[in-house]
Amino acid sequence: MSISAWEPDPTGRHQYRWWDGERWTDQVANNGMQGVDSLSRSEAELPSWWRTPPSDQVDSLSSSEAELPHQTRTTLTTPPPPPGLPGEVSSAGHGSTLPDPLMLLATRGQRFGAYFMEFLLMIVTLGIGYLIWLLIVFAKGQTPGKQLLNMRVIRLEQRKAAHWGWMFLRQIVIATAISLGFTILIDLILLNLILSVNISLGVFIFVLLWYPANLIVFLTNDKNQAIPDTIIKTVVVKETAGEFDPPRQGY
Repeated sequence: MSISAWEPDPTGRHQYRWWDGERWTDQVANNGMQGVDSLSRSEAELPSWWRTPPSDQVDSLSSSEAELPHQTRTTLTTPPPPPGLPGEVSSAGHGSTLPDPLMLLATRGQRFGAYFMEFLLMIVTLGIGYLIWLLIVFAKGQTPGKQLLNMRVIRLEQRKAAHWGWMFLRQIVIATAISLGFTILIDLILLNLILSVNISLGVFIFVLLWYPANLIVFLTNDKNQAIPDTIIKTVVVKETAGEFDPPRQGY
């Protein structure tokens, strides 16, 4: 189970608990009403298939239902989970639940197209225009190339467009931090500059190691994620009707 969704509570204390795609969260639901119930570390790390049937539910089962597998008994005795995400009912106020970003993943071909578009835009806008554009559309979970191609970066846990801070972290901070780390490491190994950073060496290491490593992760990841995506749990989707377009703020 790798898709975030409401699933039967593995602890048996509630009807449903939110599975974020990797582990169980504190978000719970009973009879359509959402709430919060903290988990211990061991409970949060229970496997996705783990089920502990509530004792009161088991006691109320008929003899024929009690003989059924637990998964079937849950279907018979438990109401359906609430719509939407924890704490939310609909997206953009249209009354429809938020779509699953994993169903709208941009293909690898579309991602390569976006990379090529970014390169062209940097040339056409002389770099400065691209940077200004980039800092503006970060707020929508996009880059200039992704905006033109109707693509968007989505946070898997919230099923929402990554906000400005997450985009800055994804596009700039992570790559810079890794590049700087490689630079300092190589400097220490070569006993060259221990207390300062060799800029030219940093650029060389960044190009030599970062892009090939990023490409390998991207081509082998089942969600088409690059290294920054795997770190901050984001994916890139291809929208058809602005499914994840952030709501406009009223004034």
